[in-house]
Amino acid sequence: MAMEHLQILGAKIAGFPGYADEDARRRSDELVRSYLGEALATLADRLRPLDGTVETRLGDLVMRSAFTNQEAYESYEERARESPGFDAMAAADVRTIEAADAAPSVEAAGMAAYLDRVSQVLDARDAVMEGGVSCT
Repeated sequence: MAMEHLQILGAKIAGFPGYADEDARRRSDELVRSYLGEALATLADRLRPLDGTVETRLGDLVMRSAFTNQEAYESYEERARESPGFDAMAAADVRTIEAADAAPSVEAAGMAAYLDRVSQVLDARDAVMEGGVSCT
């Protein structure tokens, strides 16, 4: 299944480096987060003006996608040195890309539910990095 995930990620993100070494993992993290961030920013531009609460939540998620969760990432890198399997991370990254790809179909009425989904996807991705789910 990991190969399938890598194929999906490679098809969606040009030059997706995978997880083979620390540089590749760091770049992969950056590319997946920026893919989502761009989708969220485009969604915001398309649906503005937004309700204040929705605007705030959306802005928070854009910021969250812009920066690495350092605590989670450090745990991820530490475990990566010991266990080179990355199926769970690749699956979490695919779910993140899928959430981003859903953005163009979101309308204002469904925005809160979509933001809930994105938040859950990012929480699950962080859980993989933090070791709540094995990287193997």
